[in-house]
Amino acid sequence: MAASDVLVALARSHFDSVMYELQCRLRALGEISEDLVFITLGKLASSYALRCVPFVGMTLFALRTMLSQVGSSRTLRAVCSVLEQWSKAVNTYLGAWEQCSFPRMGQAQFCSSVSPVFCHVVGSWLGCEEEEAKQAVLGAMAAMMGLLVREQEHRERVWEQLPWLLGQYQQVQDTFRVTKALSYFLEILGEVQIPIPQDEVQAVGTAVHHQLSDGSKQHSGEHRSELSSCVLLLARVCPEDTVAFLRLQLGSGSEAAHVARAVLRFTKELLSCSVQSCSAWDLVAHVFATFSQASGRLAQGKLSQAEAQEAADLQALCLDILRSLDVSVRGMTKLLWPRLLQYVVPAQYTGTLVPLCRCLRELAESRGRAGGEDGEEEPDVVASRERAKLPRPQALLARLLVVAAAPHAGGGCGVAALRLLQALSAEIHGAVGMVWAVKIPFLLQCLEGQSESCLDSAEWEQLLLKFLRTSLETIESQAWTMGLSFELSQQTGSYPRLSRKQAFLYKAVGVSLAACQHVPYVRGEMKKYLSRTNYLEASEREAMISVLGGSAESHFHLALEVVQEFGASMEERPVSGAFKRLKEYHQGKRAGRHMALVLAYGQIALCAPPEQLLARVESDVVGRILQHYRASCQVLGFSFSTKVSPAPRGLARCPSRTPFPSQACRTRPPAPRAGGRGSPCGG
Repeated sequence: MAASDVLVALARSHFDSVMYELQCRLRALGEISEDLVFITLGKLASSYALRCVPFVGMTLFALRTMLSQVGSSRTLRAVCSVLEQWSKAVNTYLGAWEQCSFPRMGQAQFCSSVSPVFCHVVGSWLGCEEEEAKQAVLGAMAAMMGLLVREQEHRERVWEQLPWLLGQYQQVQDTFRVTKALSYFLEILGEVQIPIPQDEVQAVGTAVHHQLSDGSKQHSGEHRSELSSCVLLLARVCPEDTVAFLRLQLGSGSEAAHVARAVLRFTKELLSCSVQSCSAWDLVAHVFATFSQASGRLAQGKLSQAEAQEAADLQALCLDILRSLDVSVRGMTKLLWPRLLQYVVPAQYTGTLVPLCRCLRELAESRGRAGGEDGEEEPDVVASRERAKLPRPQALLARLLVVAAAPHAGGGCGVAALRLLQALSAEIHGAVGMVWAVKIPFLLQCLEGQSESCLDSAEWEQLLLKFLRTSLETIESQAWTMGLSFELSQQTGSYPRLSRKQAFLYKAVGVSLAACQHVPYVRGEMKKYLSRTNYLEASEREAMISVLGGSAESHFHLALEVVQEFGASMEERPVSGAFKRLKEYHQGKRAGRHMALVLAYGQIALCAPPEQLLARVESDVVGRILQHYRASCQVLGFSFSTKVSPAPRGLARCPSRTPFPSQACRTRPPAPRAGGRGSPCGG
């Protein structure tokens, strides 16, 4: 109304005069006032909340005398607007009373004025049928409940009406109005830190969860944001009961995508506020479990376009939750550390590594600043940590190194992995802190400005292997090094064959064996790789060769001895001619072994210390290479002189700085090549 707007504008400079006139009309002989008076009073409280506070008592008293005379829906809506806006004005004042010049007024005084009006509305107006009237009553009820809940004597009456407020989701067509009313009430509870009864927490959680998870409801983005705000407010008021509600939802067994999204949104809001109970860990674990399940479904394929989009959406929501985790939130360190470490190693969580490494790095750095002391922990927190499957330090090192080997994969996991590795230095081994404080920043500097296409992957891998070698030399623990070798071998099965990461792991196994001085263990590992390799598979042959070559850096004589023993044991077993295919298979397998040993000798020679290699290169390297090559030719029925020999490939692995004065070289010297510097052994 234009007249009402003029009065509100006039009140900016003549507030007392306008209010006086409205109060006079409101109290005129107990008759029902004009709607203009109610509308203007509501607008004044909305625009000048604190200036209206001194008039609250007289305004509500005047309203009480005429509530029973309200007949039309229009007047009811106007009166409800006054009740809503004036109750909100009082709530604003109670939170900012120090800004007012008049004497402070207590909340008990306000509640005594509102209570009779509240009782009339509850008794007479809750059953109205018109949509606009329902919305007006809803707004007034939420505002008055937010005021009355401050006083203990009125609190029980408020809790009795909370189910009615939630029931308006089924009564009011515009459910956004219900959500805003609920959000306002929860916001007041959060400000005054009044806990909600447990049953009512469940009721609020169920109502909001239904709105978020009901696929038939097409809520606007603003409405969804308000629903999320309700979750956050509920979690701030009653974090433990909210966690209990969410755990109940997790146990419901529903596989519907919209339900899963609703639970995840609840989880995101809950984790953004103070978390004191370790039971909230179940929600964090659910995020990772949902991501793993969605990733597994996408990897298997055979999904419709809609199903694939659902799985991708769940993945994105899980990552959004992990990115939004704030470790500075009170209680978050005790909740996440060290249990979050259990998701670093398993390959199914690779897609979460960037936010996961960020969280863990911040947690580790925070603990470092605090001296690593968490204070006295509750028994349930300790028990929960003991149940967690935390990785061994060696497993963490192996995993983070192999992730760093492909630094640009997964959105830049390599950089995140190296930074986490430096933050976890004390957790992995106490001796590496000072070394890693120098080496890891150097590695990170090498990646700066390097795109995936510009990075020399072979050179980068060598830098990482050198870093590993230096770390093991610093640790100087045979048991720790053997544990690392075991973890590196275990993790090879987590990556596809012939993949870059798997190949790097086998090279790292070789480095770990080279650093280990426990000879029986190293011998056993060499024998294991030689005996268990499927020589018909290129990836397994390369793995065996990488391990033996890396080991030879410190165990050259041992490597030659083990390979010679294995070669000597390769005796031909006769196979009946009736099984021609089986015979051909065994022949191919033996030939593959011989050829693999040719390359293994070459790799051992390439990695061996030069001073040790010179003494044995002729008889134990070149001689064995030629021996196994001849044997492979005989198994396959080839003439030694009619097939191009792979022996030069083995010899080519030997360092060019070392001459190879073999008998074969002396009897068949290679023809000189114009303009080139040929190797004495060819190739």
